[in-house]
Amino acid sequence: MSHTIGKVVRTGPGTYLVDSNGDLWFCHLRGRLKALAENSRDLPCVGDIVVLESIARERREVAGATVSGTAVISEVLPRRTQISRLSPPDTPGRQRVEQVLAANVDQGVIVVSLTIPPLKAGTVERYLVLCRQAGVSAVVCLNKIDEVDPVTAGILSHLIADSCTGETGNPVRSAEAGDERWLRRTREIVSRLRNRGVPVVLTSAVTGKGLDELRRLLSGKTSVFLGPSGAGKTSILNRLEPGFAGKTLPVSSATSRGRHSTTYSSLLRVGDGEVADIPGLRAIGFWDLDEEPVRSEYEDIEELALACKFRNCSHTHEPGCAVKEAVERGELEVSRYKRYVRLMREARRRPR
Repeated sequence: MSHTIGKVVRTGPGTYLVDSNGDLWFCHLRGRLKALAENSRDLPCVGDIVVLESIARERREVAGATVSGTAVISEVLPRRTQISRLSPPDTPGRQRVEQVLAANVDQGVIVVSLTIPPLKAGTVERYLVLCRQAGVSAVVCLNKIDEVDPVTAGILSHLIADSCTGETGNPVRSAEAGDERWLRRTREIVSRLRNRGVPVVLTSAVTGKGLDELRRLLSGKTSVFLGPSGAGKTSILNRLEPGFAGKTLPVSSATSRGRHSTTYSSLLRVGDGEVADIPGLRAIGFWDLDEEPVRSEYEDIEELALACKFRNCSHTHEPGCAVKEAVERGELEVSRYKRYVRLMREARRRPR
């Protein structure tokens, strides 16, 4: 066999597992491909379709997987879609570049926690913009419903109507979940998502609540699980696919932040769909963000902007700004307005 086509199903430091017609190959990059890569964007990521050469059959165990042998990746074929972000500022002085998280996906499943880490509207909105920027649809998964008190869980289930089935299990009432202000904010998030036609699922990896509905939404599609560390993405995948060997880690009680339980990216089959599992993201920095995904996500603000005195109004300092006037009248919440302005500023800073 001189060459063949396959799909990257796991990435590690300098190594890849590639599925080709049911055979799993342990791969490295051809030197020429590595040399020509301007940055990590040009290197394979999970979901990429690649060309394999120098194939040698040698059945063995590698990184917990049984492979048919080794091969060399000589080419990455054009991507249909890709989810990208700005690389994190992990090393002072290092240039931040585009980091492709997953390729050739159909939808992003945004997994956020109802308890710890705290649910924030801004987090959900940034992930929705990330999906819009990539041209993929979105599903929002509100996880850890088993940690919410029964009354609150009932209210949310009623709001989402027939999106979820199952029981909430033994509740662990948290101060965050029991707070009326938290419930009001959560209801606003859910209502806005439902009004925009974004599917919302209440889930629990502990009790299995909502997972049948989630399986239905994953069916026949390639999805990528997105969300902050500690939201429970790996726990859900362990419940959806019992053979998945992801290791879960507790959320830090000091910071309310999760720890990375996924340290590499992988693609696994769930029913007749595929799911890309990537490490949790502590922050979402946008790469080359366009204004259009932001405008689309904040349609309510864009409608108000039609009445602004100036067509190119930035909604920050101009007189006759209908958006600022709506904020002053209490018709537009200040926090949502500020998130919109922040994202538009990020989009306007993109290189032209």
